[in-house]
Amino acid sequence: MSYLDMNLELPGGDNLRDVTTLFLEAASAMEPGSMVVIDEFQLQDAMSAIEIGEPRLDTGMRLEKDHKVPFHPLTPLLPEEICWIIDRAFAYEIEWHSANTLSHTVFTLLYVHCLQEIDPDLLPYLLNADPQRPMELITVVLRAFVSGLLKCCDLSWKELIRGGLNDTEDWHSEKCEVSLLEGWPVQAAKVRLDEALRWLSTTTKVPSLWCQALTDRLLLRKSILEVMDHGVHNMEDIRRLLEVAQHHLFQIRSKAPPPDPLEDSLARRAFNPYISRRLNTFLPIRVLELPSSSESWENWGNFLGGYGEMVALSETHEVLSWELVANLRTWLRSPPLRHGYIRSSIQSVFHDGIQVLYNFPSTWLLQRFFHETLGIDYSEFAVAWGGHSSPRLVEMERALIKTVIPHIKGLWFNPPRRRRLLANALLEWHMVYDMLTIMVDSVDIRPASSLVFKMPSAALLWRLSTMREVILSGFQLQLYSPAERPFAYLYASQVIDVHLSTIENVMTIVPPESQARQEMEFQQSFLTALQLMCTAMFSILSQLPTESSWITLREGILRRYKWAFKSEYDDYETPPAAHPNLETYIAEVYSMNEDVSFSPSDSFKFAHNILEHLVKDRSGGGWAKHWKDERLQVVQGLMNACEELGHLRRKDSDSVKLLDWGIESNPSPWFPSLQHRYSLA
Repeated sequence: MSYLDMNLELPGGDNLRDVTTLFLEAASAMEPGSMVVIDEFQLQDAMSAIEIGEPRLDTGMRLEKDHKVPFHPLTPLLPEEICWIIDRAFAYEIEWHSANTLSHTVFTLLYVHCLQEIDPDLLPYLLNADPQRPMELITVVLRAFVSGLLKCCDLSWKELIRGGLNDTEDWHSEKCEVSLLEGWPVQAAKVRLDEALRWLSTTTKVPSLWCQALTDRLLLRKSILEVMDHGVHNMEDIRRLLEVAQHHLFQIRSKAPPPDPLEDSLARRAFNPYISRRLNTFLPIRVLELPSSSESWENWGNFLGGYGEMVALSETHEVLSWELVANLRTWLRSPPLRHGYIRSSIQSVFHDGIQVLYNFPSTWLLQRFFHETLGIDYSEFAVAWGGHSSPRLVEMERALIKTVIPHIKGLWFNPPRRRRLLANALLEWHMVYDMLTIMVDSVDIRPASSLVFKMPSAALLWRLSTMREVILSGFQLQLYSPAERPFAYLYASQVIDVHLSTIENVMTIVPPESQARQEMEFQQSFLTALQLMCTAMFSILSQLPTESSWITLREGILRRYKWAFKSEYDDYETPPAAHPNLETYIAEVYSMNEDVSFSPSDSFKFAHNILEHLVKDRSGGGWAKHWKDERLQVVQGLMNACEELGHLRRKDSDSVKLLDWGIESNPSPWFPSLQHRYSLA
């Protein structure tokens, strides 16, 4: 008998005895609020000793309504019921990829725990009493699907456990001592799937409609398994397998889903959302509410789309393109943020701990870094320091590589952790900038316009771009209080101003026809428009501070921008660029209050014109490559924000109240929208 069939009783039984009076007598001499403390007895021990009566936290508690008919894995089922079980298993699997736990998703499918019991080779005979419910649907078809499901989970788990993402944030590594067929080769699961497909193609026991439906689902399962098993080493095979998987997914989505089983159907017993009670886990019970069938298949479409993007990135040798794509996944709502497995795999593709893109040494990044940022061959810089073997140059190279690799990989974290990583990386970028500046100052090369003297600007450009992302991402994450928003917009405007000055300074050395030059020209227009919008928002939101509000704001700024006030910056000779200045902010507030001629409406209109030119030009920048259209979607979103916010006026508290800071409804991730469109005279 399977342990799933056991109807385990709760400890205690019916012969209970009220011991309340014993506790009251023992505590009669104690003062209210006092506590008896025993050595080595801690809070966790106390919590473990109490039956709290909360079913979500107490995995041993079972309510009367939870008592169900025992599950028997060899119960015959209709083909449409098998289809429904498979679809629901697919839905749970994609929910696991969406950062839920195995015990709340995949492991709720009870056949996961009963593979041996439905193995036809271990059964002395099979009864086929009901011709509408052939036993092979369980022992061949469903068994093959579950084997493929577990093997896919195993491959995902192995990728995720490598550390590409953080446990419990984007996924949970707890397997509850349930087998994911770790010792099985992938080929063994594929053989089972092939056997099931062969049976479906020859059987007369299943109506052709459901035979085809089951075939489509097994083929999708097999193709996903093959995609995961290939990694990204053979691009042609991966691309072909992805097309096959997307075709099978399309076939499933183009047909009506199987009907939901009746409430008393045996198929409904195949899932137990309270399975955590019988697993080795410390997690509380959580019953997931699955999305609709169409939403689950759409999520699978996004999963396969993310895999396709990973393949495209593996063939992209431009580091700035990698940075751009990671930013787009955060800035755009569609497609949504990639699943944890995809983001972890993308990190592994970029750097597996030894090589970059499975083909290049880490030093290859040096060439790409300076070529893409300034359009210049790195060797021209290396000559000034005695060649690549120069000790000072080697030290700088190591620092730069140690900064670039975590920077690119960290861009694929979830948004909150991504922002924290970028904020912490700003000190590393300043260290590289300081090293380059000192090296340049020590080189006796003239004229001053020599390429060597522009070298530190490469690190500065990356740092300023990162600073801007840290500031603006605070709006996406809704971190800023109303009092902090005007400061954030002004500070973003100031960072962009330094960024634009740096671009203008280095454009004299960038080859005119290079992609680096095209990228800089795009950035000039994009950042100019963004700066105008940030300044306009500052003018609308800023208010003259009172003494109490200033103290509160100052404390908030010191806490929010603590990355800029680290004492470690004092260890470097070069002062950090574009760090926040509280005194400057107050001066800007008073200056803006006195500038009656400043018009936010004109600023939004000017920004809109600049952005419109970018959209019409359709270039998307030098490193946009395949993602040009998506980058222009960001530009279009800013244009839409300009059109909405252009109606706002300064010193109008009523219009400010109409601003909607919710993320979902905003045309741009960094600016609010209006609760309803209106016109201000």
